[in-house]
Amino acid sequence: MNNKPLMVVFGGGNIGRGFIGQLFLQADYDVVFIDAAEFLVNELNRVRFYTLQLVSNEQEQKLQLGPVSACLITDTEQVNSIVARADIMATAVGVPILPHIAGTLAGGLRAREDAGNTDTLDILVCENKLGAGDYLKSLILEADPNLDKMLSSKIGFVETSIGRMVPVLSEQDRKQDPLLIRSEPYSELPVDAAGFRGNLPAVSSLKPFQPFHFYHERKLFIHNMGHAVTAYLGWLAGAATIAEAIAMPRLRSLVEEIMRQSGRALAVKYQVDYTQLEDHIQDLLSRFSNQKLGDTVVRVGRDPLRKLDADDRLSGALRLIIENEEEPYQLTNAIAAAMLFAPDGDPTAPALQKMLEEQGIEALLEKHSGLGDTKYDRWRRQIAAQVKMFQAIYPDIDKNSI
Repeated sequence: MNNKPLMVVFGGGNIGRGFIGQLFLQADYDVVFIDAAEFLVNELNRVRFYTLQLVSNEQEQKLQLGPVSACLITDTEQVNSIVARADIMATAVGVPILPHIAGTLAGGLRAREDAGNTDTLDILVCENKLGAGDYLKSLILEADPNLDKMLSSKIGFVETSIGRMVPVLSEQDRKQDPLLIRSEPYSELPVDAAGFRGNLPAVSSLKPFQPFHFYHERKLFIHNMGHAVTAYLGWLAGAATIAEAIAMPRLRSLVEEIMRQSGRALAVKYQVDYTQLEDHIQDLLSRFSNQKLGDTVVRVGRDPLRKLDADDRLSGALRLIIENEEEPYQLTNAIAAAMLFAPDGDPTAPALQKMLEEQGIEALLEKHSGLGDTKYDRWRRQIAAQVKMFQAIYPDIDKNSI
């Protein structure tokens, strides 16, 4: 009889398999992936293993991870059965997908209750959003209000800070091995200690912290912001990959100073030693330079409209820096570059360009990016001027809509 604990991961993609799956498989858990991609589910069930390639500029390592199994999210009966016996769960689907799986999660939790499983169940919410745990809980409660008591007493919504970088593979790589995942070796997973209802899993890479909000903002306003800034400035400069962009001395200097400004602001806000944040920034810059990862500026910059949201990595960091009484000239340059980011196939770049055409730059910053207060007047004007300057420097950019 198999006595291994069961980890159920909603989302069998880059973070699901490329990070969470690895951590729990190596900790001797059974792992089941629940996903909407029929081909992926069928292949995982056929092969029962997948390859994770860990790459850095210095070395490569291939891990064969398994055995695993998978389930289609549309197979309600099987999903309910799996959730009913899970020991721990995770979501790694992306924030926009959470509303679409909330009903399925609610149904699984209801099935768990109906089956008489009264054990606590913790859900690692591996999504890049401040307050992701409360957000997911509210979505499930909206789907089934009768779960209120269960969600409050038995279900832990554990927020996480996903630091591992896992790029999208090339078409050639996917053809050679459709289950391959390539990532950097970084493996630390900060988790919100206060979110657990049960015991902390015996997984060495899980690092419990409390209070957790600092780690959310460190991830969003240093890591995510720095990554996005590198992508947008790199795209303007003609770089194809993040490693190529960060290798440009002037660009690296800009990114480093922006990350440091945000780090200094976080150190003041949370009364932490800035030295640890400086070490974190230098580690990130080194990881950004990972050539073997092949992470593209198009992938990292993807969805610029969301990244310009009021509480997201760009506008949120801008406000944080200004509140710390620093002048974010370098970050305004990056925000201007984000407004010009329009590679073919991007999901929100056309909508962003349409909004800029209809509203203008400063109005969009006021309404969409939360920069309407008079204390931001100067910086809205600065960003607008920077957009015009970039258009003059890079005349191939389509500027007809701005």
